[in-house]
Amino acid sequence: MAQYGPPVDAYDMPDGRRAFQWRMENAVVMPTTTNYTGYGYGNMVTGNAITTGGYMGTTVCFHTPYAKGQGKQWTIVGFEKPRLDCE
Repeated sequence: MAQYGPPVDAYDMPDGRRAFQWRMENAVVMPTTTNYTGYGYGNMVTGNAITTGGYMGTTVCFHTPYAKGQGKQWTIVGFEKPRLDCE
């Protein structure tokens, strides 16, 4: 909690554990790239240009550790592995 703040949600599991969830958002920016292949003949140049990229978006990930509690104290006993693009 010191690093990420309070969880956005907590769920009581049937086996007595509690699942805490943190939501993480990351901005994704892919730059635009243009490749040009030119062919010259005399004082003329012709060619082809290919432009790729140019994407802006957000990736939303949830991190979920599981804990067992005694009173107001909780001990982490496992976690849900995040998606590959969230690690």
